[in-house]
Amino acid sequence: MSLAWNDEEIPSISAPIMVIALEGWSDAGDAATQGLEQLALEWDTTGIAKIADESYFPYGQSRPTVELVEGVVRRIAVPSIDILAASPPDSDNEVLLVLGPEPTAHWQSFTLDLLTLADTFGVREVFVLGAISADVPHTRPTPLSGASYNKRRLQEVGLEPGNYHGPAGIPLVLQEAFTREGVPATTAFAAVPHYVASNSAPAATLRLLRWLSAVTDLEMPTLAVEGRVDEWRHHIDAATEGDEDLQSYVRELEEQFDSLDDGDVAELEIHRTPQERIRLVDGEQLAAEFEQFLRSSGRESGARDAGPREPGVREVGGRDAAATDDAHWRGQPWQPNPGAHGAQGTQQRDPGEGRSDGRADERSDERPESGSGNDDEGPGPEQC
Repeated sequence: MSLAWNDEEIPSISAPIMVIALEGWSDAGDAATQGLEQLALEWDTTGIAKIADESYFPYGQSRPTVELVEGVVRRIAVPSIDILAASPPDSDNEVLLVLGPEPTAHWQSFTLDLLTLADTFGVREVFVLGAISADVPHTRPTPLSGASYNKRRLQEVGLEPGNYHGPAGIPLVLQEAFTREGVPATTAFAAVPHYVASNSAPAATLRLLRWLSAVTDLEMPTLAVEGRVDEWRHHIDAATEGDEDLQSYVRELEEQFDSLDDGDVAELEIHRTPQERIRLVDGEQLAAEFEQFLRSSGRESGARDAGPREPGVREVGGRDAAATDDAHWRGQPWQPNPGAHGAQGTQQRDPGEGRSDGRADERSDERPESGSGNDDEGPGPEQC
C-alpha cells in the first residue's frame, strides 16, 4: 500500500462520503480538479494522507519540480495525490477529498489504495468527478452524464446514462472497482466545449459543484466560480468575434444542442465524421485563436488562476502537499523507510464485511455485475 499517513493530523472520522477528482485525460479543462481545489480552499480541511509513490508517477513522464535560488536547490516537489478530511460548514457530514494527478502507471495498485482508504474510514458513498471534451457550445448549460452502481441511482442523481466503448480513464476504473467491492459509487462527467477544452472550464466546474451539492445536501462554495463563468464566456465570444466560420460552427452546435431532449449528451457524440468537422471548422484553430486572444489581453492559457501551478504539484492550505521538507509525512519517495500505517483512532474493517450503514449490502443485488455487458458502460461522447 502506498498511502503515506500524516502522523500529526489523523482526525476521528466516521462514515464520510468520498469525493475524487484526478487531473489528466478524463478532466477536460481541469474542471473537476479545480472544483475540489475550491472546496479545499473554502472548507476546513486537514491533510491526513498522500500518495506520492514513484511507481505511480514515473518521473520521466510526471517530472518533479525544483526551486533553484541563486545556485542553491531550495526545494524539490514530487507529484502526489492529497487525501484531505473536510468539515463542510453547517453540516454534520464529513467528507474525504481525494485530489491530484491521474497516475500514469500501476492503476490496479492505486485502486487498491483507494479501496483500503474507503474501508479504513467506513466510507458510505463515493463520488468521482470528471470532465469530457464534447460537441457542445459554450453558450448553453453544461450537460452531465455518468455511471453509477445501478440504473435507479443514476436516475435519482439526475445523470444521463453514458454510453461509450474505447480506452478508459481512471474515473470509470475506480467506478467499477468500488461497485465490485460493494461501495456505492457514482461518477459524473461535465461536457466541456471541445474547442476550448485545453483552457480552464469554470462553467463545467460550477455544474459539477452544484450537482454534488444537490446529491449530498452539502452547501458548496461556488461564488468565486460563478464570477469566472461570465468572464469565461465573454472571452470566448470576443475570441470568435469577427470570424464567420467560427461563429457559424458555434451556431451549428447550438442548433444541435437545442434539438435534443433534455440536452442528452449521448446524442452528441456522432453527428459528423472528424473529416466533416475539419472541413467545417478546425477546432485546433479555434483553440489556438482563443489562446492567442487571451495572451493579447494579458490572460495566459485561459486564466487558470484557480488551478494548480504544475500538474500534480499543488498548494493546499498554504503549503505544497508534495514538499519534501514535511518530516511528519511518511512514505515520501525522497526519504528513507517508505511505507504507510493504519489510521489512528479508526478501526480497520475486513473488506469482506458488510458496511456499517448497510447501504451497499442492501443494494448489492441491484448493481450490475462487473463485465456483465450492461448498457451503463461509460460517460458519453468523446472520452472517459
